[in-house]
Amino acid sequence: MANRTHRNGYLFCTSILALGRGTNENTNGLIRRYLPKKTDFNSITEVQLKHAQNRLNNRPRKVLKYKTPAYMLQLEINKIKYQNYKLN
Repeated sequence: MANRTHRNGYLFCTSILALGRGTNENTNGLIRRYLPKKTDFNSITEVQLKHAQNRLNNRPRKVLKYKTPAYMLQLEINKIKYQNYKLN
């Protein structure tokens, strides 16, 4: 899957391959449960953002074989730590 970084640093999935589009659209829909369209982001508190972030990162995903994004991230962090440990 090809990705392109926009000049402001956001990462966008390109339309060359549709492999990531379903997950992207699903995630956007989940975010909209907490931050509906036309939400004034100046009125969103850090607590509200952290709540949405926590709920989304700890929600099992079919694409991750019903594991959570937080769990998968921790697995990757542990792999890096183990690789660095082996090098020392």
